[in-house]
Amino acid sequence: MKVAEEQELGRVMAEIQEAMAATTTVLTIHTAGTTPAFLFAGSGGEDMIAPLMRELPLQEALSRGEHGWFELEGGDGGIHLVLAMPVQQVPGHSQLVISAVFEAMDAAERGAAEQVYLRRRPFAVGYFRLWQLDRARMRRMVALEAALNRFDLGIILLDRDGRIAFANSAAETVLLDADGLRRHRGGIAATGLQDAIKLRAAVEHIAGADGAATRAPLLMLARAQRPSLVVSVMPLDEPPAEASDVTAILYILDPALDTEQLLQPICRLYHLTPVETKLSCLLTGGATLAEAAVSMKIKEHTAKSCLKQVFAKTRTNRQADLIRTLMSSLVRASRAAPFEVL
Repeated sequence: MKVAEEQELGRVMAEIQEAMAATTTVLTIHTAGTTPAFLFAGSGGEDMIAPLMRELPLQEALSRGEHGWFELEGGDGGIHLVLAMPVQQVPGHSQLVISAVFEAMDAAERGAAEQVYLRRRPFAVGYFRLWQLDRARMRRMVALEAALNRFDLGIILLDRDGRIAFANSAAETVLLDADGLRRHRGGIAATGLQDAIKLRAAVEHIAGADGAATRAPLLMLARAQRPSLVVSVMPLDEPPAEASDVTAILYILDPALDTEQLLQPICRLYHLTPVETKLSCLLTGGATLAEAAVSMKIKEHTAKSCLKQVFAKTRTNRQADLIRTLMSSLVRASRAAPFEVL
């Protein structure tokens, strides 16, 4: 849970605790068939977490979405009263339960606390339903960022003012290298003057179109010693509502990437031997069969025999077909853990 989210949730839980004159409050999440998970505890609630985790699954009222009282032995050995308050469940999501913990209370005090809950329930239900939906969106965003960070293709999201809203790991590597593309005043800029003008014009074209761009600029950014970066600037489907909204997507392809490293998993999938893999990688990288034989320190007729085996395993007949098959089968998520071919 992020700091800002925890602080906001803490303020709401503290307000519930104060309004009900409770000792503390605890928020838990309940998924069918699993043990409840603890999400938040108010001041002094740490000792109640473990007992609540054991007791809450036994409360039949929770399964019906009803609030109810029960006694609980706390971590301090004392007996506490707990008012368990299920939040109206969001379809497709787990059940949230707010537990307000009290010391000894008579019937009148219980009734007063319950009336506070009933008056505040519409607000609590609305807030926690939105909170749960936002939490689910944030968890999906974290998963999407993880997925993007595993691609060898650089991806940068820019807001309407040209500032970087997100850059995946591959893009961060390019920006840190500062050869062809670099950070500049919170945004990006090409390192060459002419390229910088072209890139800025491309980004401004997409940003100024407010989601109605009819073309996606494609350009090359020169580098000092390596092949130029290939950059495409893509619009989003909808116009941004605020300056901080993402308005342009940059895809960055580095032709200098290690082709052999990218091809290794797919070569294993085709059951190519190490020698066959090496030959395939050299041919895909642009070498002729004779040049590949010299590089591998084998005779050309040996390379030809090896290539025939590669053709048979990949069901291709020509070098062009082989290269097309391998390149179109590349698994771009090469930053993940090593692939296990099944």
